Amino acid sequence: MVLVLWRGVLIYPRKSLVPTATQLFQGLLSSSRVVQLYLDELDDIATLPLTTGIVRLVVEPPDSAPQQAKQLLQRCQIGWGGQGAVNAAAGRVYVIVAEFVAGKTD
Repeated sequence: MVLVLWRGVLIYPRKSLVPTATQLFQGLLSSSRVVQLYLDELDDIATLPLTTGIVRLVVEPPDSAPQQAKQLLQRCQIGWGGQGAVNAAAGRVYVIVAEFVAGKTD
């Protein structure tokens, strides 16, 4: 017998964008298998893990997003001296955030 365990995460910019017609999926949405995450309800970017901070930039106001992205870049550079997978992950995060700051969103 194969037991398949799964979990899902629904990520919304804000609660107001949650679809209202969810009757077909209400059983899943109210179960412990699905978590709904609202980006505008996350803590300040400075307190979040780097990768979560990048996602949080989606709902950051345009006037403060570049500064928040630069702070994420600084955090990447501070952690740049890591070893192995940590260093590789920091490199990927650095490239993503650097492109965001430069305005390359495609």
